[in-house]
This record gives sequence, C-alpha cells and structure tokens, in this order.
Amino acid sequence: SLDQPASDFLDEWQGTAKESITIRNLLEMRGGLPADSIIFREADQTSYAIDVDPVNTPGSVFVYSNPTAQLFEPILLRATGLDAHSYLSQKILAPTGINTAEIGLWYDPSGVNAMTYCCIDMRPDDFARFGLLYARGGEWDGEQIVSSEYVEGSLTAQSSNYGWQWWVLNENFFGTGVSISVSAALGLDGQKIYVWPEADVVLVVLTRYQHFRNQGYVLAVPDNFPDTCSARNSCPTSTGPPVASFDQHTLVELMANLR
Repeated sequence: SLDQPASDFLDEWQGTAKESITIRNLLEMRGGLPADSIIFREADQTSYAIDVDPVNTPGSVFVYSNPTAQLFEPILLRATGLDAHSYLSQKILAPTGINTAEIGLWYDPSGVNAMTYCCIDMRPDDFARFGLLYARGGEWDGEQIVSSEYVEGSLTAQSSNYGWQWWVLNENFFGTGVSISVSAALGLDGQKIYVWPEADVVLVVLTRYQHFRNQGYVLAVPDNFPDTCSARNSCPTSTGPPVASFDQHTLVELMANLR
C-alpha cells in the first residue's frame, strides 16, 4: 500500500521522527527530507539516505530530494528480495523488449547499493520504450506490466506539478498556460522523457554522452561517473557558460501541433 509506513521496511526509522513517513510521501517527494546533492559523493549512499535528518513535517512540503529517491533501494530489496536493478530489469525492462545485457545500471562507490535517484545508461529507443509503457497505461503488447491505476497516479499532479516520480508539465510548472497534458522524467544535464498519453506520443532527449562498458558502473568521482556534464559544459570544473538548453514550454507547444 502506498500509505504503508516506509519504516515497515526501514526498521532503522522505527521509534524516530521518520517512523510515520509513508511510501506515498516518498513517491511524492513529501517525506520531509532535504534536497541534498551531497549524496552523490558518499561512499554508502543508502546508509546516508536512511540516516539523513528531516527538515519538514512528512506530507507537508514538496522538496525534490535525492536521498528520498535513494530510499527505494533498501525498500525494494527488503520488500521483494530483489535488488533494485534486478527488480527493474526483470519487471520493467525485459518485458518491454529492452536488452538488459546492453545497458548500464550504476552502483554507489560501495559497489553494493544500486543507485535509485540517478544513473541509468540506455539508448534513446530504450528510454522511449519506458516512456511508451507509461503513455499506454502500463500495458505492453497486451500484458499489464504496471497497474493502470499506478501509472495514472504517477502522471497526475499530486502536488502542484509533481506526481509519483514524474514531473507534470502543467501551468504550475511553467508559470503560464499549456495546451496539452504532458508528463516528464527530467534528468540531470538534459536527460528527458516526455510522455503525452492522449496522443500516444513519447519524446526522448539526451545529452551527448558515452561511457565504455569496460569502465564499469561503480561510481568513483571524479574518475568513473556518468559524465553528462562535459557536453553541457556544466561540470564543477567547467569554465565559461554552460551550453544553453531549449525552452520546454516551446517544445510542448510544438508537440501540441502534432494533433
């Protein structure tokens, strides 16, 4: 149940101020945990996420939080017995025709914890398959991979412009009106999946990026990480302005012209 306390799985939270935080709170980024990018450089990122102190009352305030998303690593493992990468591969990717031997799923520097707030290496058409699964209500080739109710909740604004791990590109998101209902997975440095279920349209945008498989997928900053920032000139060591991005509102209105 989405309203089940996460502490049913995160026993470290039992008897603490975080005991009442629900799975729904985490999915909606309203668990009360901080927006903390420091986690990327932590050796054991799951332990860091479990231990981080809340800054807001659970359920009260939307704060996009990397530690919150990383909590799905231990929750999935403890709830299902499968690590997050295996669960994703077996339950979502393989059933939608994605060759899981040809993708890269990143681990934190411990080499043990799957990263669930970041870092999946796939081709654009693979990301498009994932988007199409959601555009079609969780169904793939006649098989219900994800429940339609869950997909609908994911793509519906649960706060002003965020569902369950998906951004909702509505008037609240843009600050101005928008012609169509589009939801999106908006990743760092320009990795984006746009989903327009009404028209059965999915659009994938990726930054120029290459990572050789023999480098492995265990995070080691600054020597081994998914380097999407170089192409955007937005790394901490970059000099000069970053590469300008496109205007997302204009893009969505261009999509609307496909009707």
